Amino acid sequence: MKTLLKILLVAVSIAALGYACNIGYAFWEFRPRQVILPAQTQQPLTEEQAVALSREVLLQLGEDITKFTPRAYDGTKLYARNTLNSSSGYVLWASEDSHPGFSVHLEQKGEAIHCGVSRCK
Repeated sequence: MKTLLKILLVAVSIAALGYACNIGYAFWEFRPRQVILPAQTQQPLTEEQAVALSREVLLQLGEDITKFTPRAYDGTKLYARNTLNSSSGYVLWASEDSHPGFSVHLEQKGEAIHCGVSRCK
């Protein structure tokens, strides 16, 4: 009986450790990451500039973007501009298969563009 309890305790401990590792991996994989790029102009970003900058940011962070393409948020526009703040918006990157995509948030602040990258869940 004691042997069975020991085996059961070891099995539960291994399962709990595995669960904790999965939670830690999810927090690491879906963490937000920040990059600051110099702004070329004080004008709000165009859609082409936003897509190019988001691609550059993903490459700087070491992401393999060959599987991903920018996706339109409303069926027509790739750059979702904030309606209250024209210097802010985001570009969605998605894959054709089961890989979770990216959301690249771009905000122009003076001479810099603050870029936040997170995984889409």
